[in-house]
Amino acid sequence: MNLPHRLHPETIAPIQRTRAAWNQALLGAASAADNRLILDLDAAGRIDAGLIASLALVEQELVRRGGTLRLHATDPNVRALIALAGLLRLLPAAGGPPLDLLCATTFGDDQISVRVQHDIGLNPRLSNPASHGWIGCVAMLRATIDLGELSHVNSVIVAWLLQLAQAAKPAELVLINVNCQVVIQFNQLRLNHVLKVQARADG
Repeated sequence: MNLPHRLHPETIAPIQRTRAAWNQALLGAASAADNRLILDLDAAGRIDAGLIASLALVEQELVRRGGTLRLHATDPNVRALIALAGLLRLLPAAGGPPLDLLCATTFGDDQISVRVQHDIGLNPRLSNPASHGWIGCVAMLRATIDLGELSHVNSVIVAWLLQLAQAAKPAELVLINVNCQVVIQFNQLRLNHVLKVQARADG
């Protein structure tokens, strides 16, 4: 049996960087490589959100064909990104366990959405640079951070949100479903001039 074919995303990047286009490009590359791929994400620069969105379906199809999909990434930020995408199974154990923020994250063609858990402020992982560095690894137009489960924010959460917004640039980062009490806190801290905030409809 041949060894899995290792490739870098830029070598097969589609003109349209959508999930569907990446799906087609990856499956096409796999067909020429016995359906066994290792996608090398090291030194890949910013990774298209559409590429990340396509990986679960590509893996499913390759398994159906009797093949495999694996990811190679040593950068802690990229490994944290893979964990947030729910794709840990595609990473080898080598390199240590990636940072897992325990947030629900979805990826679209040119945007991502992160739903923050109510106890995020108690998460010691937020002090790790990869807790915000991962978002700087994504090529996208917009990121939304859903704060609907938060009734208040502390200094740890505020610092993390500011770091996310900075790392995401030039993409737009928007806080959505923000509780009225949290909006008041942001206004008191004058963060409404730094962060884009959308209050929850029901307050």
